[in-house]
Amino acid sequence: MTNGVAAALDVVSDITGSGQLPWARTIHHRVTGPRGAASTISFNLETQQQNFRDKAALKKKPAITEETHPAEGTGITGLFHGKPAAICTVDGVVCRVSAECAHLGGILHWNDAEKSWDWPTARLPLFGRSCWKGRQHNLFKLQ
Repeated sequence: MTNGVAAALDVVSDITGSGQLPWARTIHHRVTGPRGAASTISFNLETQQQNFRDKAALKKKPAITEETHPAEGTGITGLFHGKPAAICTVDGVVCRVSAECAHLGGILHWNDAEKSWDWPTARLPLFGRSCWKGRQHNLFKLQ
């Protein structure tokens, strides 16, 4: 929490032009070294490889249609009119959304334990409840 407050104060001083606090110089100027750059490149390559595998796997799954209704508490991915789609049933309500992340292009994965969609490329969970209540967390609802 302390680092978050320090970073916020530094950002505010940049935005307002009020001058940088002396202690903020340490966190303000940060240079990424070769090891950090290599780690970032490696992570991005792994992410894109996973995206490629997931998209290739979608083509092998049965197509999703208007009649597709997964069992209660489950979710599936597939192609809906040729586009990646994710469909789940939570508390009796079926929700069909784009399975593709608008930010990184990753494909959602269903988490049986949480009854939610996981967004593996961003390392974030997308809860099924937020999908079926209409708050889609940047997911496009498919009609």
